[in-house]
Amino acid sequence: MDKLIDPLTRQLTSRLKDAGFRPEQIVADKVLRTCYGYDATRQSADPLLALLPENELQVQTILKLATEKNLKIFPRGAGSGMSGGAIPSADGIILSLTRMRRILEIDEDNMIATVEPGVVTGDLQEEVGKFGLFYPPDPASLAFSTIGGNVTENAGGPRAVKYGVTGNFVMGLEAYLINGEKITCGNKCIKSVSGYDLTSLLVGSEGTLAVITKILLKLLPAPETAKTSLLAFSSMTAAAHAVNAMFKYQINPSTIEFLDHHSINAVRSELPFALPEAADTVLLVEIDGPEAQVRNQSKKLNELFKNDALLLIDAKDESEREQL
Repeated sequence: MDKLIDPLTRQLTSRLKDAGFRPEQIVADKVLRTCYGYDATRQSADPLLALLPENELQVQTILKLATEKNLKIFPRGAGSGMSGGAIPSADGIILSLTRMRRILEIDEDNMIATVEPGVVTGDLQEEVGKFGLFYPPDPASLAFSTIGGNVTENAGGPRAVKYGVTGNFVMGLEAYLINGEKITCGNKCIKSVSGYDLTSLLVGSEGTLAVITKILLKLLPAPETAKTSLLAFSSMTAAAHAVNAMFKYQINPSTIEFLDHHSINAVRSELPFALPEAADTVLLVEIDGPEAQVRNQSKKLNELFKNDALLLIDAKDESEREQL
């Protein structure tokens, strides 16, 4: 351990070890601490300590100790956020929840998943898919971002256009306040008027109100199929009007990705198809649902833009869909 660790850090470390924390759960070394002092904003700071609890009792222990010593707590997931919420102050403790990564229950009857905050979003999607279920929120970081981080940032993703963002799927939470007091809010019922809507208050709070330790998430039946199309337009304005037209004519995409000319020029030479030189903006559109509905909506999409789009490509199979 770093010999330059200050007396307060030594005292905290000793107290935590006495409470059953293993050495690898306590990051006091200055070099190692820096691994927990950043997020995707590229800003960083050196925390006083980084702690890696493995259960809610350990979370509670940390919070009570922090309250006793008047220290700040900064909950952290995978560090993929863009708001700076996980960046600590010099007298702050990083509380990394990545070791609390159990999927506690997949309730098929009620279509609810109960998870710990450290569960990786993509892993949850894969697991519920085995039951024919679907967790739609798909932030760009889903391969490594955690559900807890998604909840505290109210993360979205391309599917938000149809399904909404993380907060639309949070049914309930268990969390701990800074003094170690446990609160429970929400439940598996869609309609509930028993008290204040604390669930919505905690969603998007960036860890400033409580440390979330358990999350109830609404699931949906997995879509039967999906179809992806690429549409190229001469301007951003034309592409924006195209999006409005889709909704006006009752085309209901599950995903719309918008690529401006900077993004297009960055990948143009690597594309597996020829993109017209006049193409300034590209839309990647995905439609999902029952097979007949997807087929009809895709046909409507083609009819609507066959004259306005500079290029319109429909993926014919999964391989082409992945390429797009």
